[in-house]
Amino acid sequence: MSPVLPVILKIRHYTVGYVPNGGKTQPCPQLKISGKWLEELGFTTGQPVTVTTERGRMVIDF
Repeated sequence: MSPVLPVILKIRHYTVGYVPNGGKTQPCPQLKISGKWLEELGFTTGQPVTVTTERGRMVIDF
């Protein structure tokens, strides 16, 4: 029996921006992710999520 592998629907590319801080030094990094594709994956507005992180990677689960 072969292992079940997750299906990757599409790779998406984003750019890390920053949170405006009134011109102070070292702005805080910010990543905004949005799109109907989130709904297609089962994410809904107002739904709590868990973000698991390690260096260079984050996983978002509901």
